[in-house]
Amino acid sequence: MNCIVSGSSDRGIYILSVKKTATIFGCKISNNTAKKEGGGLEIYSGKYIVIISCSIQQNKAEHGGGILFKLCSKIRLLTSSVSQNEAKQAAGGMKIMSEKADISIC
Repeated sequence: MNCIVSGSSDRGIYILSVKKTATIFGCKISNNTAKKEGGGLEIYSGKYIVIISCSIQQNKAEHGGGILFKLCSKIRLLTSSVSQNEAKQAAGGMKIMSEKADISIC
């Protein structure tokens, strides 16, 4: 994926389920809003999520303003920035709701 996602009033990107690997590369995800969770990006369920060279900024939600990961096993955030996001209740930048997630941020 190489894209610009901006100005959505119902989340920027929503991915319901990833059975193997999902890679999001070179995207600018900005100025999106969610009523509840994951203003810029929400991944509900995934085995292996890789986000490379992305900018996730100025998104808003109740929880997980920039990114919300639910039930994700392995998360890699590489050479990406998550900044200036806002949440009304919890986790302006990134919220991870997985009991045993393997997370790397470089």
